[in-house]
Amino acid sequence: MEKKNVVSLVRKKFNISQEELAHILGVSYTTVNAWEGEKRIPQEHMLTILNELYRGDQLPQGTSVPAQGQGLSRSNSGYVSSIVDYNNMKDTMPFTHGIGRWYGCLPSFLVRDILQFVRTDLGAGGPVLANFSGSGTVALEAGLASLSCYAIDVNPMALALSLLKTNNKSVPSLEQLEKAYAAVVENHEISLPEVSALNLVSSENKWLSPELRHGLQEICSGISQAEDFETRLLFGVALSSITTSYCNIDKRCTNHYVFKTNTGYTRESFQLALWDEVKSYYDALCKLVHHPKYIAPAIQYGNACTLSFPSGSMGIVFSHPPYGTTINYYSINRVPNSVLELIDFKNSIFDTQMTKCKENDLSAGTLARFNSFTQKWISEVYRVLKPGGIFVSIIGDSRDGGKLSHPFTDIIHYGETAGLILKEIFIWVTNNKSGMHIKRKGNHIDHNYIIIMEKPPYADTTS
Repeated sequence: MEKKNVVSLVRKKFNISQEELAHILGVSYTTVNAWEGEKRIPQEHMLTILNELYRGDQLPQGTSVPAQGQGLSRSNSGYVSSIVDYNNMKDTMPFTHGIGRWYGCLPSFLVRDILQFVRTDLGAGGPVLANFSGSGTVALEAGLASLSCYAIDVNPMALALSLLKTNNKSVPSLEQLEKAYAAVVENHEISLPEVSALNLVSSENKWLSPELRHGLQEICSGISQAEDFETRLLFGVALSSITTSYCNIDKRCTNHYVFKTNTGYTRESFQLALWDEVKSYYDALCKLVHHPKYIAPAIQYGNACTLSFPSGSMGIVFSHPPYGTTINYYSINRVPNSVLELIDFKNSIFDTQMTKCKENDLSAGTLARFNSFTQKWISEVYRVLKPGGIFVSIIGDSRDGGKLSHPFTDIIHYGETAGLILKEIFIWVTNNKSGMHIKRKGNHIDHNYIIIMEKPPYADTTS
């Protein structure tokens, strides 16, 4: 079938408008208009989808046109809206987005829309690099879009979450997990790897009761004895995710712990909560295993300021860096990371060193420290991008006592200094406001900016 005919053939067969077809494909109206008017040719992956639609008997379910103003869109005149508004749509957490606990996570639909926009409207291809992996949403959505992806982070909990939720290979069976669970909870011998002085489980402190500390050490020792890495990882993430609820910590606090006597711990209730968490992860992973076009991303330890990837190797770099020091990921994950550090994963790719995390986490420390890292990681973004590659960054500004912190301007400045070209700026609306308006650490997050920049097609990649 000729490329120039397929768009009009699909529209005529199903009697739909260009706008309706654009929504089905996840592209802008002007993209479909350009294809049908022969001003542009669909990319190969999009041509395959169009041909599949034409050969089918019906359109995919749930393809009604969204309300005006939702998502990344263009007007009929071709202008890109500067406001990204989903009308308070909640993330349904498809596949494995519900695994684990993480602050500052991105909605899956926002990541999906951005990836579609940069591919169809800006012509970007893979591979994708998520240089701040967080809980792995960018990596997972890239894989679901059949894009090869690399994701890195310095936070052990981020690595564990990303590794677990993006895995669709070697998922343990339910029978294997039941057997491993019995062995874990029945273990009463303690054999732990050497850990840092920052570990809260290995030392006496007010945050954990003696009973909880001892129980964690036994369970971590039991998890370390599991036969395969996937089982150790699944139990490790589940244990890390539930532990804070049993500590003497007020869970409403984020960047620092506030003491609150917790009387909810018993070994029996803790073990039951662990199994419930493990089972929920298993159910989510099983759905991903059967996704036909999923490409599992490569998750590894890495520092955004000193990337190990070759120059000119990435088609898209998708960054969701910390919002200054508003969310201190090292501090709020100190208990979960302490648990992970006590498990012998027998895997050098998965780095659980808390000391290294504190040294390299951009959000740990002062705002001046955070700002000092910005130029470094932006320079690395430019280096690893292919000529014509696209850089996407989502970050917010905040106010503290009337003083405005606006790291998005630093990203634009250092990006342009490195040689990137600013293509688009969007403001992502949440809770019917132009920003999250959530107070953390005395800060008030006012706006969420989506910055899209391009490495010039003629750029030199020899450096």
